[in-house]
Amino acid sequence: MKRAYDAGELGTAKQLAAKWFKGIPKAAYLNADGTLKPLSSIHGNAHLAFDAWLHDYVGTLQNKVGRDVNAAWEHVRQRSINTGKPCKQVIASS
Repeated sequence: MKRAYDAGELGTAKQLAAKWFKGIPKAAYLNADGTLKPLSSIHGNAHLAFDAWLHDYVGTLQNKVGRDVNAAWEHVRQRSINTGKPCKQVIASS
């Protein structure tokens, strides 16, 4: 996600703010240079908006970015299952 956004494959900061992060300060999800913050640095309402953007838009893309995101979800799901203690959220969203 971060690489794709930072490479300009998921729209502009203005588009992101208008559609997915309405009313959320850009500093909550973007670095000062306009790149996407790592998910571990995105909190509160910005994290909820990020999740919506990921699931409702990026994960449904029928292109390389969408395929890469879905492959990452599957990888996380399989690793969770293989530990013998699957993450409920990962299993439920699969």
